[in-house]
Amino acid sequence: MKNILSTIIFYLALTSITFANCDFERLGLGTGSEMVESVYSTQIEQDPNNFSLSSSSQKGISGNQICNDEKFRSVRFNFFFINHQLHLISATDDTDTVNHLENLTSYYGSPSNQRVSASVDGTDDYHWNFDQKDVFLQVIRDNGKIRNNIKIISKDYIPLLESFKDFENDIY
Repeated sequence: MKNILSTIIFYLALTSITFANCDFERLGLGTGSEMVESVYSTQIEQDPNNFSLSSSSQKGISGNQICNDEKFRSVRFNFFFINHQLHLISATDDTDTVNHLENLTSYYGSPSNQRVSASVDGTDDYHWNFDQKDVFLQVIRDNGKIRNNIKIISKDYIPLLESFKDFENDIY
């Protein structure tokens, strides 16, 4: 019995080392810009053309800061706000260090829909559909290079942006 328990503990420790998990929504959608700014030590920049829009600095935030895991160092995060509330988390990874599909599936379950390319070079698209948000993963393979694009977007993001566009059109 003691050997079985030791084997199970060893296996769990081994799998936690080899599989990196990251909750990209550690600070979830709806979080205030001040909170994101203080937790991730980043600057939030106002859009000069619209006082209601802001985002994290263009250089982005390193994934190891978000995930507390060095495996995510190459992932660059950007946060987008409307009226100082987080509505879009965008992450980009140009390496093959982390299996983002596996990571996202561990948090969100199986994708609601997916389109996987059968060729060596191509694009795989995955989408998780929820009541208040959508999660997208795009894996682009080209000449042995891989790029992962991840978006976590509130269902309110596009309508809010369109309302600003309608407001601008009313002014002119």
